[in-house]
Amino acid sequence: METFEIEKELLDALNVHALIRIKDRSGFFDSTHRRLGMMLEIMSNCEVCINYLGITPDIIVSLKNPSIFSCLDSSPSVDRHSYEPFYREVIRVGLLVEKLSLMIDPNARIEIDYPTRKEILGREVSKYDEFKRNLQKESSGEKLQGKISEETNEKIKSFLDLVIPPQNRMLGTCYWIGNMQKTILRYGFNVEWESSSEREPNMIID
Repeated sequence: METFEIEKELLDALNVHALIRIKDRSGFFDSTHRRLGMMLEIMSNCEVCINYLGITPDIIVSLKNPSIFSCLDSSPSVDRHSYEPFYREVIRVGLLVEKLSLMIDPNARIEIDYPTRKEILGREVSKYDEFKRNLQKESSGEKLQGKISEETNEKIKSFLDLVIPPQNRMLGTCYWIGNMQKTILRYGFNVEWESSSEREPNMIID
């Protein structure tokens, strides 16, 4: 995977609005980065846009504010107060990462902080899209389970209620929820699971 060094000019050009640093103190993230891919997928269902990331020595994820980024052309001088909901969302995303890691592995030691732009200058990072393209989806010799305990299943559902609260769900959201549940089960618990839409492809579900 091609990497490049973060410089101040690049950060400015990328419109990086916030950063999340994930420190893995227990070897939670596997060498194939599939658990990291799972977490990034969950993050992408929140009110943030994932941009670039660096993987070593700590995971650095740079984020954009989708509402600000979409209106920059029409409103060059955006009121700083409009950023505040985004910053609250960034912290919420960080807490979700911690909660997800502990749900999968109670012994996981994941530390989250929010570095300044200056702190990551000189870091080697890669494009998120390239990371996704190169992500190893399968592992040779891997044996998947077919079932999971009802207790774990309820924990996952409760967690997904935090990612997208029920009161915020719209038409079609059930497909996002199903995909996230499938991803968590597959890469967090090594369980193969089919969503309702996969089991009944000819049925409209919402």
